[in-house]
Amino acid sequence: MKVPYQPVSCELYDQLTDYAVLRRAVKIIISLPDGGSEELQVQVKDIITRNKEEFLITENDRAIRLDQIRSVMQG
Repeated sequence: MKVPYQPVSCELYDQLTDYAVLRRAVKIIISLPDGGSEELQVQVKDIITRNKEEFLITENDRAIRLDQIRSVMQG
């Protein structure tokens, strides 16, 4: 069963948009479906909306739902 999308704060959205415009490399920690987490080093390529859900698109076109992001650090 798919978890309903929870909109993220405007502050996080703005921060991620800035990283996308500047194509910044960042370290993010995301929540996994099993309750665990994963740390990723990615370059932010874009922020998109698809089916009323917002996604961070990485340099290799991986789509990460914004409400799965637990922390972001410029890296």
